[in-house]
Amino acid sequence: MASASGITGPPQPPPRMIRQDMPRPGGYPPIDVSRNVPKSVNPRNAPWILLAGACVLGVGFYRVGHFNQYRSALRKERMELRMAIMPFLQAESDFEAVEAREKFIAWEKQVMKNVPGWVAGENVYRTKSYMPSAIATMPKGPY
Repeated sequence: MASASGITGPPQPPPRMIRQDMPRPGGYPPIDVSRNVPKSVNPRNAPWILLAGACVLGVGFYRVGHFNQYRSALRKERMELRMAIMPFLQAESDFEAVEAREKFIAWEKQVMKNVPGWVAGENVYRTKSYMPSAIATMPKGPY
């Protein structure tokens, strides 16, 4: 394509020889597509295999049940020990609460000494109920 201006156009790739992929002479060997499945279990052995599987399953359930009983006994023992020492824990907590209350009242007297009518240690909410501090409480979860 020559034009008057001397430009010949975009470059063209060299001509290619197209070669089609063909089978080799004599052709390809046949492909074996037959199923190679092993022979099934002998029907006389099937009940024994089923029995063995049921035995394994039964032993597994038996062991799980015994472990659950063991874990429950440990949990119960832990809870009984906690209940056995609860009075001592509560007494210690009460003692600490009394010491902290006395210390707070002394601090309150010192801070509020210039306020007329202020009574140190008096409940500012004017309620009649008393709620003791319960630091040692029973756990909520399965301990």
